[in-house]
Amino acid sequence: MTDRSALRLTFLGGVGEIGKNTSVFECGDDMIVVDAGVKFPESDQFGVDVVIPDYSYLKQNEERIRGLVLTHGHEDHLGAIPYLVRAIKPPPVYGTRLTLGLMRAKLSEWDDVPEIEAHEVKAGDVIRLGCFEIEFIHVNHSIPDSCGLAITTPVGIIVHSGDFKFDQSPIDLRPLDLARFAYYGERGVLAFISDSTNVEKPGYVASERTVGEVFRRIFEEAPGRVLIATFASNIHRIQQVIDVSMLTGRKVCVDGRSMVDNVKVACELGYLRFPDDVRIGHGELDEYDPRQITIITTGSQGEPMAALSRMAVGEHPKIKVQPGDTVIMSATPIPGNEGLIWRTINNLFRLGANVIYSAIEDVHVSGHANQEELKMLLSVVRPKFVIPFHGERRHQHYYRRMARELGIPEERIFLLEPYEVLEITPDEARVVERVGEAPVLVDGGTVGDVGAAVLRERRKLSEDGIVFVSAAVNTATGEIVDGPAIETAGFVYVPESEELVDEALDCVAEVVEEAGPGAGFEELEAAVRRRLSRLFEQRVGREPIVVATILEVSPERLQGRGGGEQ
Repeated sequence: MTDRSALRLTFLGGVGEIGKNTSVFECGDDMIVVDAGVKFPESDQFGVDVVIPDYSYLKQNEERIRGLVLTHGHEDHLGAIPYLVRAIKPPPVYGTRLTLGLMRAKLSEWDDVPEIEAHEVKAGDVIRLGCFEIEFIHVNHSIPDSCGLAITTPVGIIVHSGDFKFDQSPIDLRPLDLARFAYYGERGVLAFISDSTNVEKPGYVASERTVGEVFRRIFEEAPGRVLIATFASNIHRIQQVIDVSMLTGRKVCVDGRSMVDNVKVACELGYLRFPDDVRIGHGELDEYDPRQITIITTGSQGEPMAALSRMAVGEHPKIKVQPGDTVIMSATPIPGNEGLIWRTINNLFRLGANVIYSAIEDVHVSGHANQEELKMLLSVVRPKFVIPFHGERRHQHYYRRMARELGIPEERIFLLEPYEVLEITPDEARVVERVGEAPVLVDGGTVGDVGAAVLRERRKLSEDGIVFVSAAVNTATGEIVDGPAIETAGFVYVPESEELVDEALDCVAEVVEEAGPGAGFEELEAAVRRRLSRLFEQRVGREPIVVATILEVSPERLQGRGGGEQ
């Protein structure tokens, strides 16, 4: 039975996976949500645009939700807000200035989202939502204005690290506020929710400034244009590209919709310094020597429709990659994107570009803490219970091992899965129930219409293709009066597979003949599908989707068109 005096913590996403970070805190009659992120689809989720959590539990409790708190502006933390506020009554949103600016830019792309009450906060601010008191704590990450959270509840203090790393020489000159984390550690932390993404990597993450130093050398040595792809939200990285371009006498063109949008927001809010005499448009690229050009673009993950991917296959309408170009891939591959990234890189090499990526040069540093940084924050916070998040199962596993080495008993370390409810009291914590089962797939304008069955069919289509077979049958005699006919897509090339097609047509005729007069068309269609599937598997070792259409034609209709004789 649920303890109403306990704190309930539920991750709708972000545990056992990278992406769709969404956590729910409940105590008594109050509930808050931290972040509302998307996850990018896996390689076998054909046609899916993004993956979001199932919000059914939030819908059931929407009257209890006191607010949505955002830790920072990355897609995996705020990208699902348009879906969330259409699924439930929009709660008030709290976030830092840049985070809310990026949220508003995202919402402006949608026509049907309700108005949202947004409250700007800054690191050090404390807000109260129902029984929850929340302090925003400045952390370093790969986007400005990132925060961890200290959540004081009637049960105890919960510290949420947010996405973080230690950077002793950050671009904005604001290191992680370790003293504030230590303050809560001294007060006594009941539970610590910690970033675990880089727990497999020993040591410390290098400073973001080291990337700028590498950029300067590459820019100075580049014989022509420099094209650099990075995450559109990595404002510090973009600032370094602009700064190095100015130092090396280059003008900067911004390309890619999300890059253009984020740069606009960051400039308007004062997070990006981009002088007007440095920025140029696509139409001005030919007015300068190639050695005076930098292009900042999207596509660091090899996304097929992203700007760099389109350049790599010659389909970008305004920018053509040419011999002498230097292309920098300044990002870490998101799990599952490796194949797309290598394809883009190989295509760029074929076009004569020199491509530089992290295996060749230090053109990227992570925004997530390595082992020693994770140990440092864990040692400062000194929690009773630990929940690693923002990691796949292997990351959670190695975080637990690391935490044990620092003296935390294994039974106090929880490796949660999405929708599991962890009930926490001052004395114990335990998983008590699940409030959901599966994520929701977004495909174009549809949300949740694509499920496991549809994905299986899409996978089968991609692997084995589809076969359409049709025939018209006299309902009185059971004889075929038109057809059968076969068309295929992605299965075999019909003109070169006449023997197999003829055998398939004979199978259809045999099925109809065996069924005889009076057979229902649904029964005939099912029999045709079974027989052809078996035939194709036996002959070519493949099982395409078979779509059978049997049209029933009455004797009267046959007489109306001149008799039934064929």
